[in-house]
Amino acid sequence: MASRIISCAACTRRLRSGQHRRRVGNQSNRALLTFLEAKFQRCINVGDFLCSPCCKLYYRQDRSSPIAEPASPNPSTSAVSSHSRSDFSQPSGLSEEEPGTSSSSPELFPIPLLKAITTHAYCFVRKTKNKDLVVIPGPARSQALLERIVFVPKTNRCCPEHLVDGFFVPEALQMVEASEQDVMLSGDEVRQLFEGVSAVAKRQAKIDFDDPLALDERGYFNLTGLRKDQFDSLISFLSTLRNTKNRSGRTALALLLTKLRTGLSHEVLATIFHLPDFHAVSNAIDSARVALMKEFVPLHLGFTHISREAFIAEHTTTLARELFSPDRDAAIVVVDGTYVYIEKSHNYTFQRQAFSMHKHRCLVKPMLIVATDGYILDVTDPHLANGKNNDASILKYTWAVNEDIRAWMKPEDIFVVDRGFRDATEFLSELGFQSRMPAFLEKGASQHDAVEANESRLVTKIRWVVESANGLIKTFKFFQQVVRNTQRPPRKTDDPDDLAIARKMLQLADFPRLSVDNLRFITLGVYQLKQARSYTAEHLDEDGSYEVRVHREKEGLLRVKIQSRHVQSKAYNLWILYEATTEGAQSIKAWYCKCRTGARVVGCCAHIAAVLWYLGQARFEAFSAPAYRNAHLFLDAALLPATQSGSSD
Repeated sequence: MASRIISCAACTRRLRSGQHRRRVGNQSNRALLTFLEAKFQRCINVGDFLCSPCCKLYYRQDRSSPIAEPASPNPSTSAVSSHSRSDFSQPSGLSEEEPGTSSSSPELFPIPLLKAITTHAYCFVRKTKNKDLVVIPGPARSQALLERIVFVPKTNRCCPEHLVDGFFVPEALQMVEASEQDVMLSGDEVRQLFEGVSAVAKRQAKIDFDDPLALDERGYFNLTGLRKDQFDSLISFLSTLRNTKNRSGRTALALLLTKLRTGLSHEVLATIFHLPDFHAVSNAIDSARVALMKEFVPLHLGFTHISREAFIAEHTTTLARELFSPDRDAAIVVVDGTYVYIEKSHNYTFQRQAFSMHKHRCLVKPMLIVATDGYILDVTDPHLANGKNNDASILKYTWAVNEDIRAWMKPEDIFVVDRGFRDATEFLSELGFQSRMPAFLEKGASQHDAVEANESRLVTKIRWVVESANGLIKTFKFFQQVVRNTQRPPRKTDDPDDLAIARKMLQLADFPRLSVDNLRFITLGVYQLKQARSYTAEHLDEDGSYEVRVHREKEGLLRVKIQSRHVQSKAYNLWILYEATTEGAQSIKAWYCKCRTGARVVGCCAHIAAVLWYLGQARFEAFSAPAYRNAHLFLDAALLPATQSGSSD
C-alpha cells in the first residue's frame, strides 16, 4: 500500500517519513498560526501539519516589535481556531508575547450566516484542483454576501473563469454551496463587511453598461430588448463607435436601443444614464445609428446580405413550398406595408403628403419583405402616406429604384401579398412573377364560393408571418404602438406535419376528412380554436344553456346562430351535418356558414370551430367563460338605471 503524502500547511514543503512535524490541534498556539497565515497567505486548519523550519520562523522572530503594522488601532489578532477564528479580514499583526502564552484577541461576535466551505487547496466553487487558482477578491466576497447571503472566507480560491473584473459571474455564484454557521467577526471586521457590501450595492444601483455587475440579464432585456450576450455580440460589430469623454461606445448603443425600446425622452435618458444634457444623448444616439447602418445593417438586411439559393434552402418552409412551388425551387417572399406614426409638421406641403385618409393621422409607411418562416429579408425606406403611396405603388417604386431586388429575384418567383396589392398583380405578371393574393368578393355576392374561399385560405396560411414580423418590430415603443408579447403571434417555424397538412389542404376540397378529436387538424391552425371559447361564452345564456336547432326531417343536421364578434346587429347561421353512428373522422359529414369564408372546406371558419369545440369537448368538461379583470373600471352608458329613464319628463 502506498504511503500517505503529507505536506506542510504553511510552506507546502513535502514532509518525509520520520521528519519532525507538528500537528495542529484545537489547543495549538494561536499566535503561531496567525503568524504563519500572515506570512504565507494560507489558511491553516485543525488537523493540518507544520514542518519544523516553519515553526522555528515564529520562535526566532524579533519579539520586541510586531511583524506588520496593524491595520486598525487595535493591534491584537483574531482568534485562530477553525471554529472561532475570524475569516473576513487579513491578519493585521501579532501581539508581543512569549511562546506558549495566550495571544490577546479582540472581542468576537457570532453572526449566523450561510458560509461557504473553507479551502485553499482547490476551487471552492467546483471543488476541483487547478494550478491556476486565484484568491477571491474582496468585491467578489461582498457580492456573494449581498446577492446570496453567503460568507466566503478570505483565504478561499477559485478558478479564474469564475471571475470577471473582480466579481463572480452569475453562474459561478449560483454554484457556491454553503451551510448555516456562526461566523465569528470582530467589530472592525463587521464594519469592513458593511463597507464592502455597501460599495457593491451602489455599483448595482446604477444603470451602467460598462460595469458587468451593474445590470443583470433582465435589466439588459427590459432596457434594450436584447439579452446580454446579444448586446455583446452586437457591439462587437461596431468598431467605428468610439468612446468619448461623456460616454463609452456601449453606452451609446444602449442609449439608442433604450430609446427605441421605451420611447423615453432625451431629457429622461440623460438623467438615467448620468449624461450632462439631452444634447449628449442626441449625439450618442446619432453616433450609434451611423455605426449600425455602416457596419451591422448591410450584413443582416437587404438583398445582398444573403444569396438567393441560401434563402430558398434555409428560409422557405415545407408548407409554402408544397402549396405554391412543389416542382421547382422558387423564392417565395411575403410583402406587406406597416405604419410609423409621426407628429404633424408645420410644413404644410409635407403635412398633406404624410396625412393618411385611412388612419386619419400623419404617418410614414415602410414595407417589409420577409420569408415564409418570418425571416426579414429587407425593409424599404419609409414612404409618404397620401393616396399616391398605396402598397401597390410602393412595390412598383421599390422595383424601379432598387437594383439589388431586380438582380436577386428571378422569373417564376412568388410574391405573397394582401388585397392592398391588387393594382400590382398585373405589373408582377408582366415581369414574369407569380402573385398569390386572397380573392375579392364579386359585385353583388355576399360570400366567396368554395374555390375562392379555399384559395384565399392557402394564401392566409402563409401570409400571416409578415404580420408577426410587424408585431415584433412594434414591440419597441418608439414606434408608438404598444404590442404585448402575449398578444403577438409567434414567428413561423417549420413543423414536421407541414408536408401532410399542405397535401390535405390541396385535397380536402374534394374529399373532406374531419375529426372532432383532432380540432387543430380540422381548422388547419390554432387561430379559430383560440376564438372558440369567446364565441361559446357569448352564445351561452344566463342559465348556461347552449341553443342548437335540430332539423325535423333530416337526421343529424344542426343549425346554430352565432353572434358576430365585430358587428352587434349581425349574426351568422351555420349548419353542421353529422352521423351519430360513426366515430372519429367520419362522424362530421359537412358544414356551412353564412359568413364570408364559411363555404370553405379547407379548414373551417371560427364560428363552426366554436360549435364543434363546445359540442365535441367543452360541454363534457368544466367550462369557464373568459374574463376581463378590469371590466369593473369601465361604465356602459347603455345600462342606464331604470330610475333615470323618465327623468326628462
